[in-house]
This record gives sequence, C-alpha cells and structure tokens, in this order.
Amino acid sequence: MSQGTIEQVLGRMLTDDRFRRRAMLSLEETLQKEGYNLSSRELKSIKQVDMLRLEIVAHDMDMVLKRFNGWLPHC
Repeated sequence: MSQGTIEQVLGRMLTDDRFRRRAMLSLEETLQKEGYNLSSRELKSIKQVDMLRLEIVAHDMDMVLKRFNGWLPHC
C-alpha cells in the first residue's frame, strides 16, 4: 500500500463518521469491505492510532469538511 492510501484511510476516518465507527468496531473487516488492502505492518500501525482522539478531532471538524451522516426524514 502506498503512503497515499494510508493518508486516504486516515482522512476518511476523520471525515466519514460511519466509516470511522465501523472501523472502531472492526478495523480489518471494514478496510477489507471498502477495498483497502493493508500489509500486516500497515495494519498494525493503523491499529495504534488512538481512536478516541480521532473521534474527538472528527467531532470538532467543520461540517463542510465532512460527509453528511445525519438522519434525513423521508420526503
């Protein structure tokens, strides 16, 4: 995997609430389902990321930078 893909995964964790929360529950399964193929070394490194801090940073981000993951009523 390239540095760009690592950055894409971490960036998506910051900007995509659903992706981040799925990754918090099962990182390997989520990455596999989304088509990210990490080496064991890369997976180990991503697992060392403090997910609680990531959640806090993501919460504080401007909504313009994030995907909308809220509930929308049916019209």
